[in-house]
Amino acid sequence: MSEIQPLQVKSGNTNVTLSLINDNFSIAFDNSIHGKPISIPSRNILDISLKTLESTTSANVIINALVGVKKLCLKSFNYSPVDIELATSWTKSVKDVIYKKTKPSKHLKVFINPFSGTGKATKVFNNEIKPIFDAAGCTYDITITKDINNARDIMQTIDLKPYDAIVGVSGDGIIHEIINGLLTRENLNDATIPIGVIPAGSGNALNICLHGEAVCRSLQHSALTIVKGVPMKIDVCSITQGDKRFFSFMSQTYGVIADCDLGTENLRCLGGFRFIIGALKAIIEGRSYGCELAMKVAESNKDIIRDTYRKEYTSNRNSVPMSCDNKYGTVNDPIPDDWTILTDDVSTILGGKVPWIGKGTIPFTYALPSDGLIDLVVARRDKLSRIKSLTFMTELETGNHIKMKEIDYYKVEAFRLTPKNSKNGYISIDGENADFAPFQVEVLSQLINIISIDGKYQYVDI
Repeated sequence: MSEIQPLQVKSGNTNVTLSLINDNFSIAFDNSIHGKPISIPSRNILDISLKTLESTTSANVIINALVGVKKLCLKSFNYSPVDIELATSWTKSVKDVIYKKTKPSKHLKVFINPFSGTGKATKVFNNEIKPIFDAAGCTYDITITKDINNARDIMQTIDLKPYDAIVGVSGDGIIHEIINGLLTRENLNDATIPIGVIPAGSGNALNICLHGEAVCRSLQHSALTIVKGVPMKIDVCSITQGDKRFFSFMSQTYGVIADCDLGTENLRCLGGFRFIIGALKAIIEGRSYGCELAMKVAESNKDIIRDTYRKEYTSNRNSVPMSCDNKYGTVNDPIPDDWTILTDDVSTILGGKVPWIGKGTIPFTYALPSDGLIDLVVARRDKLSRIKSLTFMTELETGNHIKMKEIDYYKVEAFRLTPKNSKNGYISIDGENADFAPFQVEVLSQLINIISIDGKYQYVDI
């Protein structure tokens, strides 16, 4: 890339120099009364343009940006160019650089779930997200969902050609619906349209995976990722249960974790404390969950899994052909002979494709977005005393539970879970209540694109 020469502009009578060097945009004032130079990462520049003033031959260079580090604020800078002809070519060159990894002025299909979280998703979009999209020159069509599976049903038939991305303003549930709608369309290639996330739910696990816990609640960071981020291919899980088939992008849980989530819905007003209350209650009661777990194991050695994660985290995985076909059939088929079968009572079983399933909950320490494998955590009841159970729940906050010898951690291609000794209970799929019945999970490689910062989930350093 050839060097872009600085542009001279004016702010009133003050000379100002605009420059872009090494992905850093600088606004420097000749007069010290205006303070130190303003430095903005080029990723945070939403738009730069030359606007001609009405009924005059004058023009202004306008820069829209999100300024800050952890806390981002939308700001607009307005300067008069010394040379309009030079400013015309300069703004075009700079915009080409700041959007070198993605398309500018995207047209978005936005789904807003007004019932998610605290019920403020519409307000969140109008007050916080819309101004950023407008400043970036994005346009959008908005659907406010009316009930469960509304987004899924729309995504099954909507014409996707006008859109550059689909955006969910909600929790993880709306992303689950969007993915299930895409993967049941007639043309599987339609599923490649990127999906963006604005956190407006109670869990927002996918957004945490994309941005980390430090800024996971920042609406501005999430909006910036949609504007300037890059698509990341992710695996999804094909789930069969009874005669139904659907898809999961996040997690499948049974036992204490599912109870703490779904069994405390009546305490939702307590926020995250409801999970703590549910966990303590389950540990005190010493709950045990019967099941048969069958799995196609790819690796069970934690050291090998860790080393593979560290090696593959920064590598680019080769693309594979898209397919929605199940290699291992359905839950109604016989269990293959080469699968491992466990029949021990458990405290919890968690399968998943993302590191975090909530703030302060990292069960899948070494999950990768597209390694073609499911991370599976098994906590057997006979290995866990009440003290160890409490330790397990505590260590989930950091992902350090993987170091406990009492906890088994697998990489699997598929698994089947059959509840035993109970007719009622909870099974959670992507945080939603599923039927309490046997189900089979199989990974399908690289079917969906999620808009990410740099093509990776946040790193878990364990």
